[in-house]
Amino acid sequence: MAASLAGENVAHAASVVHAHRALWSSPAHRANMLSPHFDSIGIGVVRDAKGSFWVCQLFTRTPPSAGVTPHP
Repeated sequence: MAASLAGENVAHAASVVHAHRALWSSPAHRANMLSPHFDSIGIGVVRDAKGSFWVCQLFTRTPPSAGVTPHP
């Protein structure tokens, strides 16, 4: 997938709720989540061997020419 703009948020916490709160509490992370410049998001969550959670949010802006062409 082509992207003309990209951003990323990563959080590590004891729970998904704590990770979510940490991201919203950070001005830079909050700016990514509320940015009108992004039009797509991918979110991944994994629990590591110690039981902690890692949350990753990827934000992109898709150029108009990168649209999907439907098959007939």
